[in-house]
Amino acid sequence: MKNLVYILTIFILGCSHNTKNGATTSSYTYSIDSIDITVFVSDSMKNQIFPNNYKVVNTEISEIVECETLLKTYIAQYNQRGILRADSLNKRHRIKYSSEAIDVEQFLIDLKNYGRQYISAIDNRNHKLVYINCFCNPLEFPYRHKDWVFVFDGGNCFFQLKIDLTDKKVIDFSENGVA
Repeated sequence: MKNLVYILTIFILGCSHNTKNGATTSSYTYSIDSIDITVFVSDSMKNQIFPNNYKVVNTEISEIVECETLLKTYIAQYNQRGILRADSLNKRHRIKYSSEAIDVEQFLIDLKNYGRQYISAIDNRNHKLVYINCFCNPLEFPYRHKDWVFVFDGGNCFFQLKIDLTDKKVIDFSENGVA
C-alpha cells in the first residue's frame, strides 16, 4: 500500500536535453514526496561512476520508488549509528571539557532536505545497479537537472550510494569528508 501511495505521488515534471562538449545529456525530473529527483540516461557521465563494460539503462519509476525505500531503510540505520557516535563523543567530551555538548544533528541525515540524482546500469553479471548522488539544499544547485552535483568536502550534506536492484541491497555508500 505504501508503495502504491509513492507511485501515485510521482509526477513527471519535465525532460531536458543538454548539449555539453558535443555530447547530449538527457535527464528526467520527478518529485516523490516533494523530493527533487533527476534521472540521467546518458553515457556521458557513466565512466566516472561505472566501469566501461557496464551499459547505462533507463530507471523506471517503480525502480525509483524501490530505491527510495531501500535508501530510507539504510539512512535510518545510518542515523542510529550517528546517535551512538554523538553520544560516545559527548561522553568523552564531557570528561575533558565542561563546554556545550556536541550537536547530534551533525551526525544525522534528514532525507527530506536532500535532492537526488540517479543513473542506472547493467553490470557484467546482468544485475541492475543504481547510483544515487544525494545533496542537501538542492535549490543551491540550479544546474542539478542538467549536470551532476560534485563537491569536495561538505560532510554528510553530500553522499553517494549504489544499490543493486537485482539483490535489493545497498552495495556501496560514501559520504564526503569534512575540511
